[in-house]
Amino acid sequence: QGTRLQLRPVAAYGTADHRLTGSLELAWSTGATRLQVAASRRITDFSDIPVIAPILNSILSQEAGKDYGDYVLLDAVELGLRHRLGGRTTLGIDIGPEESRSVSTEASPASGTYRGNPALGSGTYWVGRLSLERASGGIAVQRDLQGRVALEAGAGGSDYLRSTAAVRWLANVGGTQLLSRLYLGAGSSGLPPHRSFAIGGRGTLPGEPFRRYGGRYVALAHAEWRFDVPSPALRLGSFASTGRQITLAPFVAAGYTAEPFPGLPWQGSDGVRPVAGLALELFMRLLRVEAGVSLRDGGVGVIVDINRDW
Repeated sequence: QGTRLQLRPVAAYGTADHRLTGSLELAWSTGATRLQVAASRRITDFSDIPVIAPILNSILSQEAGKDYGDYVLLDAVELGLRHRLGGRTTLGIDIGPEESRSVSTEASPASGTYRGNPALGSGTYWVGRLSLERASGGIAVQRDLQGRVALEAGAGGSDYLRSTAAVRWLANVGGTQLLSRLYLGAGSSGLPPHRSFAIGGRGTLPGEPFRRYGGRYVALAHAEWRFDVPSPALRLGSFASTGRQITLAPFVAAGYTAEPFPGLPWQGSDGVRPVAGLALELFMRLLRVEAGVSLRDGGVGVIVDINRDW
């Protein structure tokens, strides 16, 4: 097991706000252990839960003014240690200062208008994070268990603790698949706004308004039954086709939040918010179309995205 040194520079420039962002990371790896130091400036969505493929969000933002993100400017210096405990399991420790600042919308879409970006800037904190992660087994596996648990502590304008747990379980039952996901998050009373939680709509609860619910506590669960049905194959050039099967996936999901932040657009969920729906996966499960109905309010949502397994 050799030793290697890596240097990873990244630079980006915003043509609308004329802001330079990027990162510089120096990492030293030996065997199962990796030590890294990094400095970065980035504009990022505050949420841990991915709700849309980045390339699709870029297209929708530019052409239709539909941006599914709530952004904060983060300046950070971080010292990190990663140690691989097994083939897919990694223990991580990170510590360093982090400054968060609110940002305003500067760009103009080809059509439509952007919704307002909330004030998420929280000032400067010293932050320490401890995580244990089991990585995915891949996109073609029949059974899989992956997940991540993390504990975060911050000291700054107010001291805080933040803990999260995310689990994805895939099981094969009689030639069909059962897929379930669970996300839990909790923060102390000093939790800064940019480390809060929000759910609803795309990527979490289809049928509910996008990120309507949030706060210091969140629970989100999703379960679906996936099975393949025959479908005519459509050719895509000389060497590819859409495949002779499509995947149907009836699903149920439920979410809960509590202790919302004053001044932020998300509110408490007022109990559990259940939804039910049906997903359709096309082009060898690359494209996913899902329709969901809120079982409390009757709202309907239809979402098209790249399958998150990809």
